[in-house]
Amino acid sequence: TGNTDLLQLAASTNAAYHQDKHGLLFKAQLTYGSKSSDVYIARTFEHLRYRYAVLDWLTAETLLQHQYDMFKKLKFRALVGVGFAASWQPLEDLSLVLGSTYLLEREVEGEDVEITLSSFSDFDHRWSNYVQLGWNLTDNIGLKSTTFLQPKFSDFGDLRIHSENGLTVKANDVFSITVSFTATYDSDPYSDVDTDVESLDTNLKTSLGFTF
Repeated sequence: TGNTDLLQLAASTNAAYHQDKHGLLFKAQLTYGSKSSDVYIARTFEHLRYRYAVLDWLTAETLLQHQYDMFKKLKFRALVGVGFAASWQPLEDLSLVLGSTYLLEREVEGEDVEITLSSFSDFDHRWSNYVQLGWNLTDNIGLKSTTFLQPKFSDFGDLRIHSENGLTVKANDVFSITVSFTATYDSDPYSDVDTDVESLDTNLKTSLGFTF
């Protein structure tokens, strides 16, 4: 309030469920910000993934995902995917997961474009590959990293890359601090007469964690 009315909201949730060979993961994020009644950020992200352990090291998985980002002119992006993931633990404190997934994608960019799902030709087909790393450097320092590469089947030059990395330091059994770095790259970002979206976005943040 005062000379400048500034409002910024951010919320996220992560939930996981495991029983026998079955696993379910849900992740959602919401960010909204306005300054003097002008919205400068508005985005949502929801991801649901089901996993089934075929073997000790091999997992079948399927996913649903939705995304909206006002700043990137991304009005609607929905994904349906199915694939496999292989896990490997070369060291006691080091684990790796390699995954490969077929994605059916529907993306609508631009403010005045209508969202349609009626024609199969409107959908794109992508090949999502990811590597996930977890490394306990010491008893109280851990590193986690996940990187996705998603080329389009019809044009491998149309590439999306997304990487999430976090270094967590535990002060004790209750408190911890995490430094996170996220990078997103799109080889073919949205552009029109008034807007040119950058290909690369990066974000660095520090957060406090509480365990109870």
